[in-house]
Amino acid sequence: MAKKSKSVRLLAPVSLNLEELIKNADFQFLINFNKNKKKRRIINNLPISRQLNDFICNFDADKEKQKWLKPMRLKKLYWIITKIGNKRINDPFCLDDFVKLHSSFLQKNLGTRYANQCLLILEKLGVIKPSHFQYQVGVRSRAFKLCAPYLGQKRHVIKAFDFEQKVDGEGFDDLPTERISGVETSFHEHLLDSLKSVTVSRTAYKHLEALRFENDTGEMALKRLEAIEKHIWFFVVDKFGRVTSNVTSLTHSKKDADDKKLGLRRFLLLDGEPMIETDIHASHPFHCLDLYQLAEAKEEAVKAEKQRYAALFENNFYAAIQELSDLDLTKDKLKSFWFSEILNRSRPKSDKGKAILTAFELKFPIMVDCLKKVRAKSYIDISHRLLRLESTLLIHTVGQQIWEKTGAKFLTVHDSILHKRQDTKLVQKTINAVYREQLGFAPKLRCNG
Repeated sequence: MAKKSKSVRLLAPVSLNLEELIKNADFQFLINFNKNKKKRRIINNLPISRQLNDFICNFDADKEKQKWLKPMRLKKLYWIITKIGNKRINDPFCLDDFVKLHSSFLQKNLGTRYANQCLLILEKLGVIKPSHFQYQVGVRSRAFKLCAPYLGQKRHVIKAFDFEQKVDGEGFDDLPTERISGVETSFHEHLLDSLKSVTVSRTAYKHLEALRFENDTGEMALKRLEAIEKHIWFFVVDKFGRVTSNVTSLTHSKKDADDKKLGLRRFLLLDGEPMIETDIHASHPFHCLDLYQLAEAKEEAVKAEKQRYAALFENNFYAAIQELSDLDLTKDKLKSFWFSEILNRSRPKSDKGKAILTAFELKFPIMVDCLKKVRAKSYIDISHRLLRLESTLLIHTVGQQIWEKTGAKFLTVHDSILHKRQDTKLVQKTINAVYREQLGFAPKLRCNG
């Protein structure tokens, strides 16, 4: 049976000119790539050094460069860029801009000979970058995203090329498909039923139109709203107990790169009613209160420091850290430093990160010591511990209690709960009670909607 195929429009960021990048690039990096390939094909009775020397001597970078400027190979590169861009925009489950590219799908469409070369060339040209998560054969595909400044740019059609994509067998489509997994309990089923009761207010589309985006942010938002309207649901309970859904991919009050307020969750309706979003201020830093159980200091000292740490959340945690470190940084910048250089790194790289840690350690030495203990094995242990704690407390304790008490519909978005207006007091009361019992303090709550 002949393989089915479909014609694909090749799309690329408007500022991307592969021909110019290739012309200006040094293609010497292909020596190592092909050298390793030669090693795998070595003939036993010939010296390795001789074969490699022959290959290196005969390698012509300029000649190789000219091959990749030919339409046959150039369109292969544009196809990868097209697939990454399409998947990022159209798949509501693609939340971190990294797109998985299955090796068999690449080889089927690019040819076994060229698939890895295409990825390597685009990476060396600074067009794409790989995810820091290593792929595992049969478990996790390699993932890539577009580099700045191409990420998020408007795209245009590369009119010079047409690509016949093979569509038989395993691959990925450009359109979103339903994905539901990890539904193991009746509580998970309740959350899924709540999700399926969500609709989109018509004013959401007017809001998007009024913003007049100059990048693909508006297109992405539109696709994700359309998935809800078309009942294309995705609902995944991950290994940490966190629930990722159609709703988690939508912004609430954060700003995009163009400083335009999206706030799309406020246009969602639950059973036709507007929702309120109740979230925990500085969720991960607040959940760090749990680390004090690892402390080896005297009980009185631990209790006193824990009280001081909890006081940081009475107003704004990041403002308190800024005052503590005496650094003139924006909230977003300080938050970034806190996560990247304090929480998830054994020692800060930047001078500002060092200044924040020094000031923080002077006031909270027991907390810093507890962080070091958890990180001793691996820096990601902190993140994993906090993710599990957040989902355990907010979703599977607070959420489950609300469901068992009232049967009320609601949605979870990691550190927040979306609910009907009449359930606001119930949600807040339950959060405060659970957190006082488990961590000794109630978090600062914010309500939006």
